[in-house]
Amino acid sequence: MRTITAGGLSRTPAQQPAAFHLRSLKPRVLHFRLESTLHEKTQLNAMKTLYLHIGCAKTGSSALQVWLNNNVVALSTQGVKYPNVKQTFLPHKVSIGNGFTLFRAIKSRHISEEIDKIKSVSESKILLSSEAFQDLTEDDLIELKHHATNASLEIIIIAYLRDVYDIVYSGYQQLIKRHQYARNFREYGLSINSIPQFDAIKKYKKIFDKIFTFHYDSEIQQGLSISLCKALEIDSNALPAMGNAKVNRSLTLFETELLRVANLTYSEVFKDVNPDFSKSISDDFIYRDPECQTEIILDEAVLRHLTDISEPDIDLIKNNHPEISPLVIFNPNGKQIVKKQPERNEQLKTLLFSTMKHFYLRSMDEKFEPVMGCIDAIDRTMQGILIQGWALPWGREAASGFTVAINGIESPVKNFEPRARPDVNKIHTDGTINCGFSLFIPFNLPCNIKTIEVYALTNSGNRTSPINWSKGISKEKNIFYPDI
Repeated sequence: MRTITAGGLSRTPAQQPAAFHLRSLKPRVLHFRLESTLHEKTQLNAMKTLYLHIGCAKTGSSALQVWLNNNVVALSTQGVKYPNVKQTFLPHKVSIGNGFTLFRAIKSRHISEEIDKIKSVSESKILLSSEAFQDLTEDDLIELKHHATNASLEIIIIAYLRDVYDIVYSGYQQLIKRHQYARNFREYGLSINSIPQFDAIKKYKKIFDKIFTFHYDSEIQQGLSISLCKALEIDSNALPAMGNAKVNRSLTLFETELLRVANLTYSEVFKDVNPDFSKSISDDFIYRDPECQTEIILDEAVLRHLTDISEPDIDLIKNNHPEISPLVIFNPNGKQIVKKQPERNEQLKTLLFSTMKHFYLRSMDEKFEPVMGCIDAIDRTMQGILIQGWALPWGREAASGFTVAINGIESPVKNFEPRARPDVNKIHTDGTINCGFSLFIPFNLPCNIKTIEVYALTNSGNRTSPINWSKGISKEKNIFYPDI
């Protein structure tokens, strides 16, 4: 049998490396295969552009993200990839955007893997949008740029800036709506030492060369999508017009004062801060009339203070970004202005206090007590689920034990282990301490665990309402399924 020698080795045809069989391919097929491989490599290594829409906060990001998510296909036809997120978008609802995965990768320093995913798309432009990008540090941005440069990925920043007084007032409203804030606007406004949107722009300017800045108050008149398409260098006429539906509107003055008093009363009755309380009420206000026209409180003392701290930043940004020239401290045009915030309504506060106390006493009669606390850690081991948190039943009783409802069926937890929690073991004025707990649920159940609710038991034998789960923990995680 004839042998073929390569590199001094003698091989039969069957033992030849694949390279020796190239002659067996038809010339046209071989040419096509080589050309396809070269094309794929060229596509992978070609310079692409990553656009980061960083907000800024309170500049219509949610409305813009809803529009982007609804036009993924149309954007792709113009060469822009907007990775959509698994989120149900409803009118007037807040959106989280699609950039949080990259944000977490940057913070955890797993940037290369995420950059590779971004580079793998077929489009030449990729758009990620998240207000979380504002929270990246200079070190974070340096790392991001380093990895992007190594991957031949250009980064361009898109940001919207809002008139100073408006953005501060909107931030005040957000605290009342989402964080059970109860102070008046003057107290809040005079406590402001810097404007986050300016801090973000100055930080990004140090690291990145290309930054598109737009004046939100001007662009909102024609729709934010027009300016966004300009930054992306695509034809806005080829895309559906962005609607004018309000997302997360401000509260009216009447709604603001009602919720401000309710927030204060809740904290006094229950000695607790529960953001879900204010969020639930504000959402009811907003979705009852999402397009309602709202007022703005114009406090002269706050206006003077914001002018003092903001003018140098505005001048600096205008010098570097002439397109942002309409940016001002406050523009009264088109606004319903209220000169003074009403004094707190003590009669309303008394009414709410009595109402909350009444329902608390009623719940006591029904042996179903309110509870402060939260579940702040969960872990799955080979043997079961470990749940940790803290609880303090109403009346400052220490928890004597716990009961757990698994898939809606209650069972007592015998191996309750009280534990020291320096971070949450708060000593109250009456000497009682928040009760830290650690509960272990073994995997010896006949069914998958789909839902878990934890209740505290008081010394008097009553059961509390379910202990809240921390926002950072999802009860839908696969951790509840022992057979996965």
